[in-house]
Amino acid sequence: MLSLEKPFADVRRHRFEGRRKGLMGHTGRRGCYCSSCRLESNGNLEIMRSHKPKMANGNDFSYLDSADHLGKPSSRLREPYLVTDFERAGLDTSYSLERSLAWSIVPDTLAAMSVAPPSTKKRPDGKKDTTFVLEATGAFLPTAAMASATRDLNTKIYSVQGRHKKLWKHVAIDPPMGVQGEFLKASLHCSGNRVPSTAMVRCNQTASAWDVATSRGKPLDIDLGQNCAIFNFSTQGRHPMTRLYPRRYLGDDKIWRVEDRDLLRNVVVSSSGDETYYGPRYTVLCTEADNEIMSHDRRQWTQQMYVTRYELQWREDGGRSWNSLGVFNGNTDPTTEVAHSFSMYKNLKARYLRVIPIDCEGGGAMRVGIYGTPIERPLDKSHAGSGSTEVNEKNQLVTYVLTSAPEWHKCSPFRVHGRTSYANDYDREKPKRKRLLRRLQAKEDMMEAIGM
Repeated sequence: MLSLEKPFADVRRHRFEGRRKGLMGHTGRRGCYCSSCRLESNGNLEIMRSHKPKMANGNDFSYLDSADHLGKPSSRLREPYLVTDFERAGLDTSYSLERSLAWSIVPDTLAAMSVAPPSTKKRPDGKKDTTFVLEATGAFLPTAAMASATRDLNTKIYSVQGRHKKLWKHVAIDPPMGVQGEFLKASLHCSGNRVPSTAMVRCNQTASAWDVATSRGKPLDIDLGQNCAIFNFSTQGRHPMTRLYPRRYLGDDKIWRVEDRDLLRNVVVSSSGDETYYGPRYTVLCTEADNEIMSHDRRQWTQQMYVTRYELQWREDGGRSWNSLGVFNGNTDPTTEVAHSFSMYKNLKARYLRVIPIDCEGGGAMRVGIYGTPIERPLDKSHAGSGSTEVNEKNQLVTYVLTSAPEWHKCSPFRVHGRTSYANDYDREKPKRKRLLRRLQAKEDMMEAIGM
């Protein structure tokens, strides 16, 4: 039987291209080491999660390792680390998921465990972010020794006098006794200066306070967002500037030294002469002598700043005039939270509060706290007397963001849609062109100088 097909039509033709040998006739491009190209090499997927584990510096708590079993290093976990069913299923976001086809099952697993429908957002660079929300089903807790050491660093402030350390103040992490209601979120404003959004009580950061001295006599306005039943109002001064003791600094001889090394134990000297401290650390007050290790800010806040007397006014949502609640005693030190109760005012409902400082110490600074409950939500007896800002772990949600890159994605500034044979490495060619332009410009300048 005579065949009508072309000879060797059933044999696949091999395309030869001299520019791209070894690609079997297909086009290709030169790879680079940017994050976009690394993302493509990892299966076009990467994943990030909220509530990442907060670990402490190893040298700061190395003195706890000696008490561990068989001398093994103890855990450096500072705060509880929330986990979901995603981690319990054997998956994790802290290391590569390329093994055992994990990348292929991650999207389906997250979608099945999510408590809300996934949301997708396309980014300007062509990547796509898919957000999944999972409920926390467990937590890894820090060890008792680590929790105690971390709590001491956050709550105990010492003053150093020679070789002696004296406890200056114990900072409370809970609201005062007798405070009712929950801690209300609020936005702070002042027409005279900028107010940090973190200028709230028990936010122990030096910059997290309203500065009265630079407000040009303007009051502090507080917006609760809606009408709320207000039970208590509290204030604090500016948290004093602190540092860790002992500190490690670079000496004039380019060798790392430890502060007060002659008075301390557990100081180890390496073969190069560098000194490292492996003992317990303390939170101490900064003094004028510490300016060399502090930031070069014109205001170091080494003085104590707080408001001793102030007037408090309130206004409802839609109201036009301010109503005065009276003059209240403020703080006598920068760290103690002083709260006032409004139990004598039945059904005090307000959205806006205004604080007018009267007497100040050190220029004046203030952190505020409002306790109550929103009007739209009925009063719950479980909130009475709590005054806590903590959230139950069962109601905490963990967010996962899955980023995917399409096959045509190419790193900026040279983006190519599709497959190409002549995609050059733009970043490597750019310096060569700059050098060539500089040489040409220098040659033209020389020719003009000799008059040619």
